[in-house]
Amino acid sequence: MPFNALTPAQFTVLERQCAQELGFSLPVLIETASFAIVEQIKQMLGKLSHQKIVVMAGAGHNGADAIATARRLAHWGSEVTILLAKNREELNVMGHDQLQMAEQFGIRIFDPGALTPPADLVIDGLIGTGLHDTPKSQVAELIQSALKLHVPILALDIPSGLDPTSGKADQPVIRADATVTLGYAKTGLMKPFAKNLVGKLLLADLSFPTSFWQRVGLTPPIFENSPLLEIPL
Repeated sequence: MPFNALTPAQFTVLERQCAQELGFSLPVLIETASFAIVEQIKQMLGKLSHQKIVVMAGAGHNGADAIATARRLAHWGSEVTILLAKNREELNVMGHDQLQMAEQFGIRIFDPGALTPPADLVIDGLIGTGLHDTPKSQVAELIQSALKLHVPILALDIPSGLDPTSGKADQPVIRADATVTLGYAKTGLMKPFAKNLVGKLLLADLSFPTSFWQRVGLTPPIFENSPLLEIPL
């Protein structure tokens, strides 16, 4: 099937509309997204138990998705470390709430400046669709650390450093083995010159009903037997 894409601004409007009309709150979407993300990690690693996974989390909604994913992974047997790109008090409400829950699972959580431990896989939850400039300071350092590990990288929504609208990128930028984009493809992911940074592109099912997609004039993604749908690039 052909895949359309939305700009981040368009998808934000769609999320708000879905929340107002259907009651899909952000916490619900975060939990739904994290389940799909873990399914992709399982496919990449073959199993979850005893796998060392480093989760790099920013201060926004992308970081909240990453922290929720970390919690699921820890509950299912992975050895998880969360590296924060911002101090805890700088996290948004969603990120702060997710961090409080993650602490109940014995996950190692480090503030900015911590060394990156060895890993079998890195989750990039640093920026997502919130990129407005070249990554700087601790975010830039974490991107560089992820690349130096030479292990598979899974990007959440958008590889950090990639413009989610235009698909252009400055250094540093995550070069992902796979990207799980949430709800609907973003325009920047579909640009030909972004392909080498995106890796395998998968769409995560946020469980919006088909009638909602049709009502807003968009082709509904069709998921079968999985919360993930591969988007050919």
